[in-house]
Amino acid sequence: MVKFIKAGKVVVILQGRYAGKKAVVVRNHDEGTKDRPYGYAVVAGIERTPLKVTKSMGKKKVAKRSKVKPFVKIVNYNHMMPTRYALELEQIKGTISSETFKEPTQREDSKKVIKKLFEERYQTANHNVSHSCHPTEEDIQLLLSAQCHIGTKNANVRMAPYIYKRRADGINLINIGKTWEKLIFAARVIAAIENPQDIVVVSARPYGHRAALKFARYIGAEAIVGRFTPGTFTNYITRSFREPRLIICTDPRSDFQAVLEASYVNIPVISLADTDASLQYIDVAIPTNNKAKHAIGLIYWLLARAVLRLRGTLDYNTPWEVMVDMFFYRDPEEIERENEAAELEGDFAATADAATGEWAVEGDAEGVAGIAAAADWSAQTTTDWAEDAAPAATSSWEA
Repeated sequence: MVKFIKAGKVVVILQGRYAGKKAVVVRNHDEGTKDRPYGYAVVAGIERTPLKVTKSMGKKKVAKRSKVKPFVKIVNYNHMMPTRYALELEQIKGTISSETFKEPTQREDSKKVIKKLFEERYQTANHNVSHSCHPTEEDIQLLLSAQCHIGTKNANVRMAPYIYKRRADGINLINIGKTWEKLIFAARVIAAIENPQDIVVVSARPYGHRAALKFARYIGAEAIVGRFTPGTFTNYITRSFREPRLIICTDPRSDFQAVLEASYVNIPVISLADTDASLQYIDVAIPTNNKAKHAIGLIYWLLARAVLRLRGTLDYNTPWEVMVDMFFYRDPEEIERENEAAELEGDFAATADAATGEWAVEGDAEGVAGIAAAADWSAQTTTDWAEDAAPAATSSWEA
């Protein structure tokens, strides 16, 4: 039998006082001991996690809310569930031993050491991800200018936690802070997929076609825009059959066929959601305005940038060279008008060049134009027209 519970493995406690709490395996005993003839492990976990802190809080309040309450326990293998995560802290191994549980004082001393190590790890980890979790002033200005916070007059009950307030005209305003938090959470989910080609971006709404295609291109995913063919995720006989690991939708209502099929085959779904959106079968909802072309394009642009930063492709301090305008929807009639205007300008420039070439006289021109051009009009002649006058004729009458 493969031994998958090893030292440093992160587990979830299933029974007892700390049921549902996360812990890390310090020492494992697969065969058991004389006192405990079963497989067990000595774990160190977190009973109370740190609370949320903001920039407006003082240092004392931040330090108080950043404290960790640990616990040390011997847990049966049947009462824990291993995860795919691991935590390497060499200092914990020397802190806990079999003698720790004999006297309460030794257990309290080990808890103090573990508490210090967990708090240091929490502070360093929080400092490393501060750039990705906190929006800049420019990001907030972009969200406001694109009207990502403008909702609808109707509000779904499940979207109530994301609504900031209701205006006098009945429009619900979305909390921009919640939008940014869910956007970063969705980016972390996308970055956790090993193969980006297993991600499918679906957009039946015309305003989301260009944004979905650009987003899929930059993160390496596949895009399905326009009409969604029923059976794409469930009917393996169809030519367009796919088995993705993650689906990203623009609107839960217009893309409900894709969301419904994803629920049949247990595929997680990330979707942009307005205040009146239905969150049925939606796993991660990003509260934003999904009816305006600028709002949809900006959210997809921010999501692509966050994914690239989490993957390490893009540095946090360097701006992304791709402009957000590339994700905005463009009207086909407007594109045709711009192309026609560009063609007219090109034809006018070509006609002007041709006309200039026809009237230009070169030195080797033939005919009257060549002779006139070759002549030296500045030369001064010495001919006296009065001297060349014909002499008066002598008449016979004068004889």
